[in-house]
Amino acid sequence: MKIHRFLGEFNFGKEEVELKDEKLVHQLASVLRMKPGTKLELVSSNGTVALVELIKINPKIAEAKVLKLLQSKGDDRAVALFVSILKRENFEWVVQKATEIGVTSITPLISKRTVKTGLKEERLQKIITEATEQSGRTTLLRLEKKQTFEEAANSTQNFNKSILFDESGDKVRSLGGGSESVALFVGPEGGWDDSELITARELGFAIISLGETTLRAETAAVVASYLGVSGL
Repeated sequence: MKIHRFLGEFNFGKEEVELKDEKLVHQLASVLRMKPGTKLELVSSNGTVALVELIKINPKIAEAKVLKLLQSKGDDRAVALFVSILKRENFEWVVQKATEIGVTSITPLISKRTVKTGLKEERLQKIITEATEQSGRTTLLRLEKKQTFEEAANSTQNFNKSILFDESGDKVRSLGGGSESVALFVGPEGGWDDSELITARELGFAIISLGETTLRAETAAVVASYLGVSGL
């Protein structure tokens, strides 16, 4: 039986923990219809994970007994995804899948050929939280403020490697494993402007192609995320 995992502000200093968040209690009581005796995992904001058992639950409040603290697995490497803002549903899908894959942060980009520039940050944060709980992560992906391509490209000095994905680049072989940090840049549906490719090369970016076929921007973002996190 699957044990559900939830993130929140929890204090595991005592044998029992009180759940006061109205949305969480509603989900437990009314959506999932959990009863006393149900086991679940709670993740506090500092990454501590606890296996707990519900001892009291009603539509307003829930209490649980802490059974044991679990070993938390953090992010293996820092993988930052810089991706051009896409249509709302496409960008939300990228955020969800990048969270599940294990990306550390996402920075929405406004490139020369970006069409959409608006974002609903509150909804994106909800998607991040739900995807984190579903995937079993213990750390939330950071949603950074949107930046222009030039701003983002010039802010990557602290990364061990910066990669811009474009069909004109070298065939992908390896992004480098280990614990090194990597910045991944994925452009809009219309591709990168020539001036952006020049800027990336001048800054020492690796220009890499994801294959012979033309991928949709959201597909490229997810493939790049997987390669970055896995170090393939």
